[in-house]
Amino acid sequence: MFQYNEINSLSQLDDWGDDWRQLSARTVSGASVFRSYEWFRALLENCEQRFRPRALAVSLAGRPIGIAPLVEIRSEHRVTLQYVPTLWPSPMLPVGPNIAATLTALTKYQAAKRIANVFELGPVDQFAGDLGRTANAFRLAELRPLRRVGNCQHVIDLESVKDAGSRLSRQLTEHQQAWQSQANSVGFHRYRSGDTTGSLTGILRQLDAGFPNTWTEARHDRLVRLLQFMDQQAVLDVSLMRLNGKLASLLIAHCRDDGLEGGLFLSTAPFVNQILLGELVRRHHPLIHESMSSDSEFSESPSLETLLRRVGERQLPTLRRRRNVLRYV
Repeated sequence: MFQYNEINSLSQLDDWGDDWRQLSARTVSGASVFRSYEWFRALLENCEQRFRPRALAVSLAGRPIGIAPLVEIRSEHRVTLQYVPTLWPSPMLPVGPNIAATLTALTKYQAAKRIANVFELGPVDQFAGDLGRTANAFRLAELRPLRRVGNCQHVIDLESVKDAGSRLSRQLTEHQQAWQSQANSVGFHRYRSGDTTGSLTGILRQLDAGFPNTWTEARHDRLVRLLQFMDQQAVLDVSLMRLNGKLASLLIAHCRDDGLEGGLFLSTAPFVNQILLGELVRRHHPLIHESMSSDSEFSESPSLETLLRRVGERQLPTLRRRRNVLRYV
């Protein structure tokens, strides 16, 4: 039988310090500073207002076999568990020689104690840092892995077994269905004048394949001429997103030395523009000028400033206004 010990105070952490270091040294997947005793102690001492450290030490026959470095985040409507925050995507699994047994014990403890509403894997799942092992462990415990909209990160609904009709379960299920309806095939493509890894011809070919039925041939030809002219002037920066093989959003921008400006969106839905813009900023971190806005002839989506603000609330550290320029910092 597994024995469990929660570690959520400095005194408890000090009691487990030596065991934690020994288990870290025996971890099969390799040591990581973000799974260390020192990192967890720093979080406990300095970040108590943001979250509450709640590690779980697992023992078998009185002998420690692993520690899951977890933190708890409380809000008005739910309690969330996740691995400790890191500075960059890093493999975040329990420390110890038997990770599978520790994960199994963690899911059993959660099923019995109900210490949280959801378990978020965050960047660990987004970048396959744990090879899906945590999600699979919860799935085997009949706790459903769901996906958060927009960033493809697993969220484990820890209430689904006893209360499948809960408000939280309904919300997460709706989000899952909304995103999975489009997430079977998502592709992002970007071309800038002078790129040697791509060509405008490839962009035009994808545009032809995704030509909306509502467009007239004249509108399509005018758009192609615009792209060709901007490419000849070496000022073209075009990004597009395809969902399930179909064109979903296209962003045409005027490329400047210090960023992009004068862009227009062509989209089937405003929220898709937001996703494309978020990917563009997240991947390339350009300077985005406020003068970039959607063209009403092609789309009724919000202005770029509004989209940047929305994206900034969820994905970017901050967006600073300076001389009518929205600057990524």
